[in-house]
Amino acid sequence: MIEESLGERYIGHDGEARISPAYAARVLAHIHGMPVPRALHVLRFNPAVICPQIARIVQRAAADAARRSHHRPETLVVGDGLVGDGQDVIRVRRQAHGTADWITTKTTEITVEVRPNDRNPTGSRVATGDTTRKESL
Repeated sequence: MIEESLGERYIGHDGEARISPAYAARVLAHIHGMPVPRALHVLRFNPAVICPQIARIVQRAAADAARRSHHRPETLVVGDGLVGDGQDVIRVRRQAHGTADWITTKTTEITVEVRPNDRNPTGSRVATGDTTRKESL
């Protein structure tokens, strides 16, 4: 499990998820662009099997950002997520009469990027220009 920072991007990585890459990619697409606390909330209450593992990866990347650059989780947003094939886990299943079979379990490599938000912590864009509102009497 590797964590690295690239400029203002912070990476969380896990290469041992025992789930299909398409399934993990669907969950990552769902949380793409969300602030980190909201993404963790969505992952916590989502019934998908992979959600707790992706939540740990996002937490790892946010903790790395806090440790290296003192960013609070509220100021971070989930960026790109990469999903690929991981290493296969190979085991031996013993059978009767001295024979054996190989059990091959595929794994998925998941990488999640967390970056500082270009919006304010509440999630609304920072106002530019004239923001005065005329009140009716």
